[in-house]
Amino acid sequence: MRYDIIPRVLLAPLSSIREELQTILPCFDQNKLESMARSPEASYSFCDIMRNALSVASYTACLFMGCTNSLLQIITNFIDLSPYRPFGTYVSCTGEGRMFTLKNPDAILQLLSYSLQLDNAVVDVACRSFKEHLGYETEFEDNLGKEDVVDLELLDLQLHLYSGGASSNEMKSIETAVKELGLSTRAMLCLCAARESEQKKQRNQEKIDNNRKKIEYTLRKLEDYRDKGKMSKIGYYDAFKLQTEREDYDANVTRLELAGIWSEIIEMLKRYELPDGFECREDWVELGTRL
Repeated sequence: MRYDIIPRVLLAPLSSIREELQTILPCFDQNKLESMARSPEASYSFCDIMRNALSVASYTACLFMGCTNSLLQIITNFIDLSPYRPFGTYVSCTGEGRMFTLKNPDAILQLLSYSLQLDNAVVDVACRSFKEHLGYETEFEDNLGKEDVVDLELLDLQLHLYSGGASSNEMKSIETAVKELGLSTRAMLCLCAARESEQKKQRNQEKIDNNRKKIEYTLRKLEDYRDKGKMSKIGYYDAFKLQTEREDYDANVTRLELAGIWSEIIEMLKRYELPDGFECREDWVELGTRL
């Protein structure tokens, strides 16, 4: 549900909401829901969670937008940000008989933050955020099996920003998503940037995959050098260290080439420039631990 507070709780660090959890949990008692959800404590917890969600979303947006401000590097020393990031397929029910799906974790993070913005009626919004967590059964019973499911990743939200180049049906779908999810211009810009960031990650992965044959070739050369060195009197380790033969020098050049390729991959991982699933790919794990 669009206003559900629970998916956003993990975006607040435990140190920030440890005490508030004692306030949040009783709000889901059906007998006390209305009174508890409208209490000052519940409103405070709600605002605290949303402030943390916005901090995480803004920080992440700066990263994938390529912000070069040096303050970004030290902000985590002063602000405790939650390490949690969404994963899997996110389904947003708006209560209008329509569902929106999204898989891009960065885009989901932006959606969780910007689809629920605070306004003057904090108490009403906070109360609704607790109520909607208990409304999934009714929502799914009413809409499950219907074909009105919109994949947000297929919608080019930039068309709404620049209002051109789209068919009337596509613009209608975009306008519906923008309206029902309550997306501001800033939210759409962040979602577009998240989409472009994911596409860039895929391109980087393709680039690395294209280097796979080169990596395997250099590994075979080093393995051949190692196997041949085992037959010598001094062994391949000492032979490589002493560099007395031409093949020892060639092996070192090959090692440097291989190290350069792996260094580039490691730097991409550190900068989050590769898809989240790349680190779990067994073929690359095996390749990286082969020697």
